[in-house]
Amino acid sequence: MTPDDIRQFQELLVASEQRLDKKLEARIVESEQRLEKKLETRIAESEQRLEQRLQERILTRTEEMIRWSVEEMETRILRAFHGWAPRIEQRQSSHREVLRTHDLEIEAIKNRLDKLEQDWNAA
Repeated sequence: MTPDDIRQFQELLVASEQRLDKKLEARIVESEQRLEKKLETRIAESEQRLEQRLQERILTRTEEMIRWSVEEMETRILRAFHGWAPRIEQRQSSHREVLRTHDLEIEAIKNRLDKLEQDWNAA
């Protein structure tokens, strides 16, 4: 082989190497783009699933907190009622007794009036 042949061969090798580098670079870029798209899709799907789970847990926790709060409120109301109810019952009982006494007195007055009217009409 002559020096010209060697030089031409080297030029061909360099040109082939450059073409292969370009093709390889293009394939690498395509592969990276495909991988990026796949990763973006999977990350988006994962984010959606995580967000949905988080919202479900937040709703569940909120419902639990509301339930607990309502139960606590009911307990407080019942305790307050149990403290208040005996006093009211006691008052009602004393009022009942007073009303019974008044009823008896009114009945006695009515009987006396009836007797007076009978005596008046008889005379």
